[in-house]
Amino acid sequence: MMKRGKTILMVVMATCILSLTALSPAVASFLTGQTAPPFALKDLNGKQYDSDLIKSQPLTILYFFDATARARQEGLLSLNELSKKYASADLYVWGITRSSNTEIEHFMKGTQLGIPILVDTSNVCDLYNARVVLPTVCMI
Repeated sequence: MMKRGKTILMVVMATCILSLTALSPAVASFLTGQTAPPFALKDLNGKQYDSDLIKSQPLTILYFFDATARARQEGLLSLNELSKKYASADLYVWGITRSSNTEIEHFMKGTQLGIPILVDTSNVCDLYNARVVLPTVCMI
């Protein structure tokens, strides 16, 4: 029961932080209980992340963002801090972007991200309705 309370607290905190960014995030248009579309993406180092890994996790946040927009970066950095602070509560955050590798590398310089940044080369953003309005947040 205590773990569920922490999870709910994290969701509320993440939503509050994201809503305070300069541009309000969009929420992916999936209904509670609906299965998230499966995908597999790689980070800049070529490590593959498969959405099957997150099915067994209590809470995963997919943060679709543009690596060149400062307001969108700040939302991701805030989620990074939350994931560090509540690491014991099994909060997972994946950043997903369609930005170029150069833009991603430029963004990541000087940051201490503990979350993977995945490069969308297979239109995962379209599966999650996260192409036009960014950032888009999907909580799984």
